[in-house]
Amino acid sequence: VVQTLLKHGADMEIVGRLGGNALLAAAMCREGQWAEIIKLLARAEANLDTQDTVKDTALHMAAQAGELDMVRFLVMKKAKVSIQNIAGKTALDFACAGNQTKIIEYLLKSGATCEPDTSGRTELHEGIDGGCGVDILKLFVSKGVDV
Repeated sequence: VVQTLLKHGADMEIVGRLGGNALLAAAMCREGQWAEIIKLLARAEANLDTQDTVKDTALHMAAQAGELDMVRFLVMKKAKVSIQNIAGKTALDFACAGNQTKIIEYLLKSGATCEPDTSGRTELHEGIDGGCGVDILKLFVSKGVDV
């Protein structure tokens, strides 16, 4: 269905009542072919940095869900890695909160920055609360995260 819509010129940037476009709708769907839908939309040059009403992007959602392959794909397609949502949280924060070690390492290698959110919490706080191992916490300290 998505492929047919794209083939016939469907506008991928139309925003629904919840503030998201087709890319964000696909990112929120945890069943079926959502990864393939995101890939189709990205190849059709959808805006990968579109934000929903709380300013989450597809990268936020992929990091939160622990979807390393999708995180890699979005970053490879030039999704911005340090976009903050309304609370100042980034995809890196979401990965830390979920103890997603491989995603944390990948985002840091891809240029993700460590900045406090709107309440002053850093990735180090998220990592401790999320149960990250000592190696990840040391990695944050080595990156200069304020302790």
